[in-house]
Amino acid sequence: MATDVALANCRLHRPRQLDGRVEIVVAGRGVRRFPARVSAGFGVCVKYGAAHDVVVEGRGLVYPADSVSLRVPGCVWASETGEHGFVSIDVAADSIPPDWKGGPMVFAARVSLPDVAQVAERLVRADDPLDADEVLTQLLDSVVATKAFTSETVRDPSGP
Repeated sequence: MATDVALANCRLHRPRQLDGRVEIVVAGRGVRRFPARVSAGFGVCVKYGAAHDVVVEGRGLVYPADSVSLRVPGCVWASETGEHGFVSIDVAADSIPPDWKGGPMVFAARVSLPDVAQVAERLVRADDPLDADEVLTQLLDSVVATKAFTSETVRDPSGP
């Protein structure tokens, strides 16, 4: 079975109403792997499919089945080969709280956040910049409500 590396066979959207602050990637199910990379922005990614191995900040982790990853700017990660699809919303670093920069990737239950695919669709279809900003703000507010990024999970990017 062939493996699609990273973003092969994906749809990419950059909603014009958000002035380049958001990039959305939609990938149907397939066998995929992501070589090591550094997140430039804040990522909210729902993965559809079985659990698979990832390497985050040099540590082996398991990306749980049908869950959402939250990754901050500066997060170094790679994904081992697995069969899955995903919807990823990446937000420019200057559009997120400063204390979310320079930390890990964490995983959240899909039920703890709005439906990422629906949020992505709303962002792509928003006709008005204020509507798009409201959808983006609601998504980021829901991330804050998960308390996924606390002083224990985020490190000072200038520190060790």
